[in-house]
Amino acid sequence: MPCDSTTTLLCAAAVVAGLSACDAPGPHDEPPAEPLTGANGGASSSGGGGSTIEGLGLSESGSTVLVEATWKPCESVDDCVQVETSCDGCCGVEALASHLEAEYKLAKRQLCTGYEGSVCDCVFPEVEIVCLENTCGLIQLEE
Repeated sequence: MPCDSTTTLLCAAAVVAGLSACDAPGPHDEPPAEPLTGANGGASSSGGGGSTIEGLGLSESGSTVLVEATWKPCESVDDCVQVETSCDGCCGVEALASHLEAEYKLAKRQLCTGYEGSVCDCVFPEVEIVCLENTCGLIQLEE
């Protein structure tokens, strides 16, 4: 379903709730050739969209990558990086440990491979990356 004003508002609400992002794989993106291990080094299952990777999952709709705290350890804000979390282009963002960024991007591509729902056109929210209680996070800046 194409984005309209209702979809855009729903996407904006999802952003505020930290539920989605804009790095959807393109039609020519290939899933990683090797199974991914996840943030804790444990094995993951492979097999395209809907597969699981330790510490990562998909929302019920399959449109958003959910990131657990195991991907977010930090000692300072310099240890954190902002990443996109949606398979549907709805501009959700999350913060995670910078040393896990490349692994996350591969995992996200694998998790989003089978997504076939609607796609959003949106503007990323203004956020500040933080490290609170040794966990990377984002604070949405007021407009």
